[in-house]
Amino acid sequence: MRLHVALAVLLGWIVLAAGLPWWAALGASGAVLGWGAVRACRAWRERRRLRSTADRLLLWGAQPQASAELIARRVDELVAPRRRKTLARSLRSIVREVEGRVLPGPVPLNRRDIRAQLELVQALETRLADLSLPVAPRGVLLVERLLTEPGSPLYSGAHGQELGARLAEAHAALDDRSPQPRHRSGRLDPAPRSARPNHLNLLGGR
Repeated sequence: MRLHVALAVLLGWIVLAAGLPWWAALGASGAVLGWGAVRACRAWRERRRLRSTADRLLLWGAQPQASAELIARRVDELVAPRRRKTLARSLRSIVREVEGRVLPGPVPLNRRDIRAQLELVQALETRLADLSLPVAPRGVLLVERLLTEPGSPLYSGAHGQELGARLAEAHAALDDRSPQPRHRSGRLDPAPRSARPNHLNLLGGR
């Protein structure tokens, strides 16, 4: 997009230098900027599609290989210190809210189940925040889904004891100690899209 801004400025200057009216320069520059915006939007949508595909493969148990550029790039994003800190900060904010140390946020929490699993939540936050230890990308994805997916047991108590199992699975997967899940139909388990605000995207993590 920076290239298109530079081209728009240059084109506008050329039009003005040619003695044409200012509105012609403005129109020419606007056309270049509009073209750049369309290209940037298409590129963003393609990156989002590829990221979703990589997530499904990683959750399925795929391992990054030198030839699998799509997965390798997504792994780099997931295990990056910045991503780990964002997830850890989201979990920490949940703990602080449940403990009553801060005012309730805009996203209602499943306080009853979180209180019962508070040690697991804190252990997960500590594990992610400890940058001296590596993490497996599938574990990071499981934490991300727990924080962002609609109907997550962090926000809904409709699924009984699911929160404890999900937290334990994510913690084990960070060390690559959990079994790889298989969808009943034998297909990849689709990665859900967030349909409502959550602690992660409110903190700018996604």
